[in-house]
This record gives sequence, C-alpha cells and structure tokens, in this order.
Amino acid sequence: MTEMTGCLVTVEGNYFALAGSIDRKKVKKPYKIVVRVAAPEGALSVIKNKLLDRVLTRLYPDYHTYHTHEITGITDLEGRPLMGYSNVRIMNFNQIAEYVVAQRLPLKLELYTELDTLRTMVFLAETNTQEFARKQLIIEKEAKEDAVLAALNPELFDLKHPIAVPVVTEVPTIEPAKNISDQKVQQTWDEKQKKFIPITDFKEDFERESE
Repeated sequence: MTEMTGCLVTVEGNYFALAGSIDRKKVKKPYKIVVRVAAPEGALSVIKNKLLDRVLTRLYPDYHTYHTHEITGITDLEGRPLMGYSNVRIMNFNQIAEYVVAQRLPLKLELYTELDTLRTMVFLAETNTQEFARKQLIIEKEAKEDAVLAALNPELFDLKHPIAVPVVTEVPTIEPAKNISDQKVQQTWDEKQKKFIPITDFKEDFERESE
C-alpha cells in the first residue's frame, strides 16, 4: 500500500452570508478552514476551484458565496510547518528578502513597502504562479504611476518640499445688485411736466426754485 502524502493548508478570508429570508440582504463574515491537498504547489487554485464552496457550505449554515481567500499556513499532514510556506507569516522584511533570493522566487522586492503584501506575494509565488504574475504586474504599474505623480507634484509627496499656499490680502466687497423693478418708488404729480415724477426729482426741482 502506497503511503499517503500531502499537506494541510489553512485558508482565511471573508464570505457573504444571507442576513434574512425576506430582504435577501448579504453581510460579510470571516472564515478560517484547514483542508488537505496533495502538494503546496498550486494549492490555492485547487482549494478555490474544488474545495472552498464544499467546505464553507458544511461549516457555515448561512454561507452564500465566498468573497476573499488567502493561504495563511501550510504544514505536513502531522502539523509540522513546512519551511518556506507557513514560516513566511512571521518573517520580517530582511528575512523574506533573503528567502526570496535563496528560493529564486520572481519577486521584485523594490516594489513592496508593506510587509503583509510582501508575505502574501511570497505565498502566491509558491502556490499560484499565474495569480502571482497577474498581481505583480498590477503592483508594478501602480508603482510607476506613483513615481510619475511624485515627480510632477513634489510638494504633495515630499514633506521637505514647501507647499505654495495663495495668501488673500484683501477680500473685495460685492454690492448686491439693485433691481429697480422690485423697488416701490414714491411719485407725485408735476403740473408743469404734466406727468408723475419720483419724489426725489420733485424735491430737487423745489429746492432749485426756492433758491
């Protein structure tokens, strides 16, 4: 009888659950599962396509569909950590950099500034090469775009660069528009002109005659 080989893979992420039977609203909830696969290589793809739905349906009665999935640990069938898989989760930047070089993984280390992202990409490089290549292209594209924006806007990306703030020395006063049609103008009858004239005009004529 051939001895069974394989490994235990821990996957964590979020799934959508149905909140109620009437409104059919969905809520996001976390999950954590451990499954057996034949080998670490391509484990995430195998789990996603063949096991994830089955396991989550059994473990979570309110399960509707999965949202995210990430390998957080790989051990042998007896639970002993496999170096290069589960231990990466506790490595720092320098340790991961040394590991990437030693294992000849295709990571471009200069692209990664966040430790969690770097750890995730190491897992992908070892378990799902196609997904790794796709994500690293996206990260590289975003890094180039950020570099261009930083060069064009140094005052926003470099804290040492002074930011030019316009200073307002005088605020102009804006007079409200006068609408003659909205004003009630008092008038009086002018016998000489045989017409109504505004009171102000009448006062000016009266003052001139009295001088």
